[in-house]
Amino acid sequence: MDLIFSNAANYYYIDLVGMICMLASIWLLGNQKRSGFVIGLVGASSFVVFGVLADSLFAILGNSILAIIYIRGWLCWKPQKHPVD
Repeated sequence: MDLIFSNAANYYYIDLVGMICMLASIWLLGNQKRSGFVIGLVGASSFVVFGVLADSLFAILGNSILAIIYIRGWLCWKPQKHPVD
């Protein structure tokens, strides 16, 4: 059990923050909340930092692209107009 917790702290829990933010982002966007883009951007940024610490080029590239997609989603967001019944 100590092995699990010692390995979890290898990257200063940045990967945990990223995972929680990404899951929260999916939840919020699924509920049509614009704040999901901001939370997702925090998560993607966390995984970019994780990629730097882990020396993972593809984690850096993939999450940088994902961060750009979250920014685009925020800028393109338009509230839906509900039709009057």
